[in-house]
Amino acid sequence: MSLPTADASASASIPAAPINRHWRRGSVVRHGLGIAVFEGVVVAAMLAFAESFIVPLLQVRLGASPSQIGLLTIIPLLGTVFTGIVLGRIIRLLGGNKRSVVLHALVQSLLIAAMSIPLHNPGAEWAVPVGIVLAVSIALAGSIGGPAWINWMGALVPRRVQSRYLAYRSRVVILVKLGFACAFAQILHLLPAEVGPWGLQVLIALAVVSRLLSAWLIHIQHEPAARPASANVGTDSHHHHGALSFTSFLRSITRTDLGRWTLVWAVLHFGVMLAGPYFAAYMLSELPRGLGLSAGWTYVMLIQMAVLVRVAAYPVAGRLVDLFGPAAVLRVAVCGIMVIPVAWALTTSIPLLLLTEVISGLCWCMAEVSVGVLLFTCHRDPIQRSHLIGYHQSVVNAVAVGGAIIGMVALDTSLGATGSLLPPLNGSDFHTLFLLSALFRLPAVILAMRLLPRMRALRAEESAGLWRMLPGTDLVLTVSRGLSGFFRRPEG
Repeated sequence: MSLPTADASASASIPAAPINRHWRRGSVVRHGLGIAVFEGVVVAAMLAFAESFIVPLLQVRLGASPSQIGLLTIIPLLGTVFTGIVLGRIIRLLGGNKRSVVLHALVQSLLIAAMSIPLHNPGAEWAVPVGIVLAVSIALAGSIGGPAWINWMGALVPRRVQSRYLAYRSRVVILVKLGFACAFAQILHLLPAEVGPWGLQVLIALAVVSRLLSAWLIHIQHEPAARPASANVGTDSHHHHGALSFTSFLRSITRTDLGRWTLVWAVLHFGVMLAGPYFAAYMLSELPRGLGLSAGWTYVMLIQMAVLVRVAAYPVAGRLVDLFGPAAVLRVAVCGIMVIPVAWALTTSIPLLLLTEVISGLCWCMAEVSVGVLLFTCHRDPIQRSHLIGYHQSVVNAVAVGGAIIGMVALDTSLGATGSLLPPLNGSDFHTLFLLSALFRLPAVILAMRLLPRMRALRAEESAGLWRMLPGTDLVLTVSRGLSGFFRRPEG
């Protein structure tokens, strides 16, 4: 059937070239989004190795001490304090977001492959230092590549689907990563690290192949042109005004919404980091000092249980924030987080510890969704908001590093005999450290009750449904879990 003359003339008046360009652009974007999901599935094997099995390699195979394991968190956190200041310059020096991501993937591949050297020389004096340097360097590379990838995806993913797409990709990656972690646990069950290096060597090989394939997929992805910066928009009386500086942020930390809940979050993480970096070391240490676990199924279940719970509980936490507001949900979450290490100090029952991790995952999910929403509403200007988020993270990181160092020193001192800094509780100095961690979280609970109720109530249209803009897992840098999710341990 032929078109009417009016329709034909109207269609003829439409230029063909813009339509074709629009179609090609949409096709390129869809292709890039598909590759990004597939790349996440591929890289999940490397993430599973880094998060769950680098600590067993260092502690079980090489004999690293728990305090040395703490360096895997302390040094990367210190690194982010310094690299964060010049991160933009580093990315520009490396050639932009895409090139930075590809280079960081290749560097991580080489570093993971190099872990084979100390793996096969466990008796050498240099084995533990070299292993720790390599592990720390893997995390430090991620501190540059991670933000570059976020910037890249922010330009590639259309804004109207960013939250749904990132949530979908994040959940797919986590579920596949859990599958790889279970497969790796079975490999180490058949080829234990205590017996020889070959089980861990298989894991290293799979992680290297995973990261190299990831680097290739990143390389073939489209890199869109940078979007123009948004024009500044106003603030209101509850936010910071004018030019922002880190010094002015610190001076007003008790007088602004952002400052008050940054203070609560930082004090909480001081207590969390007293013990946070050492849960995996506790699980792998011999009885009665630790749980005496091998790097098998039970270890992986304890390590990953809270992660799985957070994925499932994310919509529930978001609805709670919609109903009661982020400040109220954060107060409840902080109370729950305070009591988690008490269970670890008082029982060695694996079923009870798994239940504790379920509760921990719920509490951390509520806390991270709340903080994510608060970060999104801390300023109406996206440029100023990015500065404020950076200041928030700098304060939290600095306090967290202090807590981790104190925990490391306490564990080192407690290795002595009588009169040690941490007298053993039920045969373990770790139990004492866990109780101290709970005690030092109590000030955060008090501050949450005193400071957070003073926060203004966000308008319904300002906060309702805002949690859907968050990826759904790993919402905010929760330093108790380590840099970029590496060297994961229970959500203590």
